[in-house]
Amino acid sequence: MGNLVHHPKSIPPVTQTPSPEIPVLMNPEPWNADTETATLEEALDIGDVDRVTDHLMQGEMVPGALLRAVQHHHAQMVRVLLAYGASYDEVVEGTTAFRWACQNSLEMATLLVEYGADLKSPDTQGQTPLHWACEAEQYSIIRYLLDFGMQPDQQDAQGDTALIIAARKHHLSAILLLLRRGADPRLVNHQGLSASQMVDEPWLVDLIHSNAQP
Repeated sequence: MGNLVHHPKSIPPVTQTPSPEIPVLMNPEPWNADTETATLEEALDIGDVDRVTDHLMQGEMVPGALLRAVQHHHAQMVRVLLAYGASYDEVVEGTTAFRWACQNSLEMATLLVEYGADLKSPDTQGQTPLHWACEAEQYSIIRYLLDFGMQPDQQDAQGDTALIIAARKHHLSAILLLLRRGADPRLVNHQGLSASQMVDEPWLVDLIHSNAQP
């Protein structure tokens, strides 16, 4: 495409298969009577991994536990919850742990991918993690997902590609990255709009057009 070089895919090192063993537990909070008697939800709120594990071993689980741990960037808690069957696809208040991670935290996104989060299956709106990251203007996560092998031209239920979303957001670095990775600027959504029609700057329109295949 134009003068932009299409870089070969490279798989990030975080894709190694995790050990199935339960992680070694380290309580981040000093012991006291309150943590000893804490409910599962209270233990999640204070980040008490040992107490959370006690509840999980008794078969307890609360809705949104994994999402809460991801939002607190508590990697060890995330690992424990996943080991006891928490789902990164559980919908809580309109989002999932994996979607939240792809829109907010590269560390959490890579951790969930390491533990098997599905990059290819779209959500109910036809959006993939790449769409989510573009919506949130998360350049580092967009780059990670492309490095992992995600295709940039998948369209969601509205016909939007990652490039169309990035253009709508006027996220220049994402636009350039997607073009370098082979995104097709000729694709249009269900309203008949392409990426170049989402931007106002003439030079950016020309840049997008110049990368369209004849």
